[in-house]
Amino acid sequence: MTTRFKPETYALFAKHPACAGIQVEAIAPSQPPQRKFGPRG
Repeated sequence: MTTRFKPETYALFAKHPACAGIQVEAIAPSQPPQRKFGPRG
């Protein structure tokens, strides 16, 4: 599952009882695939 949170939203999410004991791993966003050919136009 991949989800993005704003810091304020994450603070509320992390305190929710249903989320107790989950492990969250922050990873850097990946680059979109490079186009095989140059830009159109």
